[in-house]
Amino acid sequence: MADSKKNARRRKAWIFFQDESGVSQRPPVRRTWAPKGETPIWIHAFNWKKMSICAALGYRWDGQRSKLYFQTREGSYNTPSLVQFLKDLKRELRIWRHSTIGSWSRDYLATRPI
Repeated sequence: MADSKKNARRRKAWIFFQDESGVSQRPPVRRTWAPKGETPIWIHAFNWKKMSICAALGYRWDGQRSKLYFQTREGSYNTPSLVQFLKDLKRELRIWRHSTIGSWSRDYLATRPI
């Protein structure tokens, strides 16, 4: 068993996994054509909307419960908006001890503590 899982069980803590993804109304392009030697260009007649979703999935130390927290926004997530999601999650859970986080947020949080 991984050390972080052993520590979570010993401390009776939750383990959270966070990720973000984007969705769009733009239809997938399956096939296109162009005259020989020219790059095919696909033009959509509409202005398609984009939405991003950020989620954190948590598991209790004994595996008996799980929680899902998510947030949606128009457009794309960037570093400040992802950090805001973590702040909102921290406020909801009212805890924040040790975490293993990606390099983008580690660098960001090193200069701007939550």
